[in-house]
Amino acid sequence: MTTKHSYAVSWREDGGLRHVGKLVFTPSAVTLDGRVASLEHAVRVLDWDRIRAASGERDDGRRLLVLALRPEGRIAIESLDRPGSLAELEHAICGRIDAGTPP
Repeated sequence: MTTKHSYAVSWREDGGLRHVGKLVFTPSAVTLDGRVASLEHAVRVLDWDRIRAASGERDDGRRLLVLALRPEGRIAIESLDRPGSLAELEHAICGRIDAGTPP
């Protein structure tokens, strides 16, 4: 992927507070940019080498994409975008991890 792609998402890092915003793919990183309920702005930039694995999970019937991070930690992402976008995200991230090249 040579251009930026963004998706409306919510996420929780290690079971913490829920953030709402966007996930942006770039050739060098995945960026989560959003706000928590207190309206505090949060940006999390994950260089591709920080993402160890990505897998689909369910939590109370909601479909999640869980990123396992290096050296430790996890981020659970829920799509607020169009139907199928979470599967698209999972495919792109797993493809990047497996191939070692930008999705």
